[in-house]
Amino acid sequence: MHKVCPFCGEELPDLRSGSLEAKLEQLIEEAELDPTPENPHAMLLPFTRFISFCAQHLHEGKGLETARREGWPLEPDFDALPQRVRNLKPELEAILEDPDSSTFFVLAKNSRKSGGSGVLRMFQTFGKQGAAYYGQKGFAVLADTLRAVFPQGSIPHGITTSLDYWGLVEEVLIPEAAILLIMQDKNISEEKAREIHEDSHSFGVMQHSVDDEGH
Repeated sequence: MHKVCPFCGEELPDLRSGSLEAKLEQLIEEAELDPTPENPHAMLLPFTRFISFCAQHLHEGKGLETARREGWPLEPDFDALPQRVRNLKPELEAILEDPDSSTFFVLAKNSRKSGGSGVLRMFQTFGKQGAAYYGQKGFAVLADTLRAVFPQGSIPHGITTSLDYWGLVEEVLIPEAAILLIMQDKNISEEKAREIHEDSHSFGVMQHSVDDEGH
C-alpha cells in the first residue's frame, strides 16, 4: 500500500474510502514511474488527471482530522435545515434593513464596483462566502429556503440597485445564515462563528458535495 502520494508527495491517509483507493489504482495504471530522491515511487501524469484525487486524499486525511479536532459536524441534519433557516428570518430581515452592516454585502458590492468578471469575483471571494461546513449540499438547501422566505418582490429596492437578487441570496443571505447556524451549533460568539465559517469552507465543499442532479 502506498504511504505517500505518487503524484503530489503528500502522506496518504491510512484509512481510505473505497472511492479513493479505486481512483489511486486507476491513476497508477495510467501513470509512468518517475522516481525522485524524496519519493522513489513518484509517478508522472498531467496535473489535471490527478488534482481531484489529491484534493480527496488531503480531505480524507488532514481535512477530516481537522474537522474532528474542531468539532465540525461530519453528518449535519440537512432535513432540519429548512425550518432552522426559516426561524432566522428576524435576524436576516435586520440585515436587509441595514445591508451595509453585513461584511458580505459590502464585499459583494465592492467586487462589482471593481468591474471584474464573474469569474474574477469568484476568486476574490472564494472561501469568504458559502455555507461553511454544510458544504454544497447545505448551500443548495439554504438557497432554496431563503428564496422562499425572501422572494424577489420582498427585497427593498435600495439593495437591488447595488446587487442583483441572485447575488444577494448567494453572496449575502446564505453566508449570513450559515454564520447564525454555526453560532447555534457551537453555542459561540459571532466572531468565532465567522472564523469557523471561513476555516471550514474547503472541508464543507469536499465532505458535502452535490452531483450533477443536485443530490
